[in-house]
Amino acid sequence: MDSKTPFERYHLPALALLGLVLFFHRLGVPGLMDPDEGRYAEIAREIWVLSDWLIPHLNFLPYLEKPPLTYWLTALSFGGLGYTEFAARLPAALSALGGVFLAYGLGRALWGAKPAFCGALVLATCAGYVVLGRILTLDMVLALFLNLGIALGYLALSRGREHLWPWAYLALALGALTKGPVAVVLPGIIWGAWLLMTRRSLRPLVQHRCWLMFLAITLPWFIYATWRYPDFLRFFILEQHLGRYLTPAIHGRPFYYYVPVFLGLMLPWTMLLPWMIG
Repeated sequence: MDSKTPFERYHLPALALLGLVLFFHRLGVPGLMDPDEGRYAEIAREIWVLSDWLIPHLNFLPYLEKPPLTYWLTALSFGGLGYTEFAARLPAALSALGGVFLAYGLGRALWGAKPAFCGALVLATCAGYVVLGRILTLDMVLALFLNLGIALGYLALSRGREHLWPWAYLALALGALTKGPVAVVLPGIIWGAWLLMTRRSLRPLVQHRCWLMFLAITLPWFIYATWRYPDFLRFFILEQHLGRYLTPAIHGRPFYYYVPVFLGLMLPWTMLLPWMIG
């Protein structure tokens, strides 16, 4: 027997309809914006031109600042829908919609249907989330895989649902193929902090066999890129990752610069921040 209330039966259809309007309506308007959208769309286009799915190229030169998963998804979208703005932005829009459903599913597992619906509704209508769900960048694809991996891992740790670990590590592997080590570092910090706060052992994170699956999915591309270009790992790890966080060479703004940016991205729900912190 279905135990859902009449209101709960409309949760997912309502979120789907809202997502279709927010993320897909006139998705191809305006044209691609520089610098990121034009760059990433061209990289995906050159996958078809060069028939090289393993090494991304920009202006027919190797472009190895980021792993290739988002470029692959965009290229597949181009292959099915043609070289249009809609096709270029489709992976981001699908990821945004998936993130809304993920927020609902996690909220329902932790707090019940009504808080889950409210949380997913707030996420879907945040200004920053809507914008990132409608432009071609790596961020929304990364956010989906990163949040999925963290959520499944948390449920595995807090609820003893060990069967979720392979899916958590699969999601993080896809996140690593989207934007690199951040997909490992952030979940490790979050899971580790929760284990320390609840005075539990860190062994589940260190000894878990799913690391083997994670490495089996992610390492082949990194090994291949290093074989093709021996300087790749130095450039990728030292310059594109450690350099971004530890030096002002790429992101020169002080940390407090991002406080008003963060508050603006949360509009119109910025006012809820004190209740979240409390």
